[in-house]
Amino acid sequence: MGAWGVKLYDDDLALDVRDEYKKLLEENEKNQYTNEELTEKMTEEFIDALDFEEDAAVFWLALADSQHRYGRMIPAVQEKALEIIDKRQGMALWEEQGEKLYKQREKVLDALREKLLSPQPKEKNIRKKEPYICPWQIGDVFALPLESEEAEILGLKGRWILLQKVDEYKWGEPWENINPIMRLKLSANEQLPQTTEDFDALEYIQVFFDRYKEPMRERVIMRYGKILTADEIERIAQTAGSEDRIPEYRLAISALSKRELPKHLMYVGNFANAKPPELESTPLDKGNLPGTVWKFFEKIAIDRYAFYHRGIQEKLSELLKKKKDERNTNL
Repeated sequence: MGAWGVKLYDDDLALDVRDEYKKLLEENEKNQYTNEELTEKMTEEFIDALDFEEDAAVFWLALADSQHRYGRMIPAVQEKALEIIDKRQGMALWEEQGEKLYKQREKVLDALREKLLSPQPKEKNIRKKEPYICPWQIGDVFALPLESEEAEILGLKGRWILLQKVDEYKWGEPWENINPIMRLKLSANEQLPQTTEDFDALEYIQVFFDRYKEPMRERVIMRYGKILTADEIERIAQTAGSEDRIPEYRLAISALSKRELPKHLMYVGNFANAKPPELESTPLDKGNLPGTVWKFFEKIAIDRYAFYHRGIQEKLSELLKKKKDERNTNL
């Protein structure tokens, strides 16, 4: 466990307490447990933390704050938290960090004390969120228009990033969300592919790489979708030269709900029979795939294209900085 700031939840343990309490409330949707029983479950879950003064202080403060937020703070938890605040218990870490951070932490505690003494909101229940299960089929292709500054600098504005679902994986607590694994392509112009043949004519965008000569225990190498044998890999390695790199094309894209998908993402068609990359390395464990979330997808896709296909990632960064400086100068 560790803390990285003075705020209450700038701490791994505090975050764990908050998340575990929220999880218990989701499971208690029908109020089968009293607030006292929920508190008992929390102390049982974090019994080890309660053996250490600093961890115990973090536990009770985070629990009191969480209970107050949902109108469920019981007197015993309130009293314990106020005692910790008033006696400045569990402050050894902040004493070690110096007077400035110690005083900042004191302000956080004093604000929490004021909150815990204020009236609680009406008692709240939390509905357990339904997992997000991406409905896309294997082979489905979607298109996202390129609209960013990076796209404009590279002369790509008006073209499309094409995403084809090739697999799926589970992601997000409690690992019930099912998200797509995609390969990416770039349209040749403003026109979208109409057929599998049109799609095949476009180049895949590389997102990462592997090396022939590194241990391959957790990866497989494929040529046109067929897993290669050790002998076939060795023959390729002998002709690879100094580069000895195998491209990776699969990108895992994570989301917790449909609302996270880009507004301008549009369905193109299903090209399940499209040709896979000629040579591709992919982890056996899907959790080791390169990944992103939709919010950063366009930036990641353009960065990968610029680096692996245009060899100008550093130049792109410089051009973006220059453009930003010009804007600031004109303000």
